[in-house]
Amino acid sequence: GGRAVKPDSPGKVWIQEAFAEYSSALSMKDAGRPGDYTKALAHWKADSKASNNVTNIPMANYLYNEGDPLDSYITRNNLVYGKGALLLAALHRELGDEQFLTFLKSYQKSFKGKYGNTAMAMGLLQFLTKKDYAPFFEQYYYGTGMPEVKK
Repeated sequence: GGRAVKPDSPGKVWIQEAFAEYSSALSMKDAGRPGDYTKALAHWKADSKASNNVTNIPMANYLYNEGDPLDSYITRNNLVYGKGALLLAALHRELGDEQFLTFLKSYQKSFKGKYGNTAMAMGLLQFLTKKDYAPFFEQYYYGTGMPEVKK
């Protein structure tokens, strides 16, 4: 994702942000810095845990606490960047390197310079894997379930 695919609404900004966050961590790991990937994973888990009870990822950009706007900002970032990247890490773990990287490359190539959304990502995952990922996204993206990801 990164900036190659634009979100089609504020609630879908994770398409840019979490994809860029996770891709950066993968780059560190591939550059011989696996400890940095492990630190990022721990950070995403902590951020997700801290904010997951507030709302889900698509609603994070609509948060606003008039009494404490900084708290809204932190919660939003924890969900979009932290839980979004954690969701991608869980997908990566399930799919394995080859299939996950094919998914990332295919998503960027298919929607480069266009608007993308979660439904498109789910459709691409289903096409590539022949598995329905709606329950996964229902639980972790639209819901407040926490994906389990080990190193």
